[in-house]
Amino acid sequence: MSPSELKQIKTLLDFDNLYTAPAFGFENAYDYYKQNSSGQFLPNINIPVLILNAKNDSFLTEESYPYSFAENSKNIYLETPEHGGHVGFHHTNATYYSEKRATSFLNNE
Repeated sequence: MSPSELKQIKTLLDFDNLYTAPAFGFENAYDYYKQNSSGQFLPNINIPVLILNAKNDSFLTEESYPYSFAENSKNIYLETPEHGGHVGFHHTNATYYSEKRATSFLNNE
């Protein structure tokens, strides 16, 4: 990527259009998002699955959270705590809330 292209980047969408999509063979950012979205697989889930995503995930919009899928599925358990960020859920220096929650989900707790 050239210095002039770098200067064009103002948003994550800009970055994905100028770098991510071309680097990985996608037409543009929207093509990259569509092909890599897990949403397309939700209707086919036939075993219990926990989706844990914080509401303050700075990469997602409100429309990104699959509330309707979870409400209409016996296998999709969606939890959206207020905090946790994009890859957060820091609990202590040794553990993360997401790890504890996944373990309890798998143990049917």
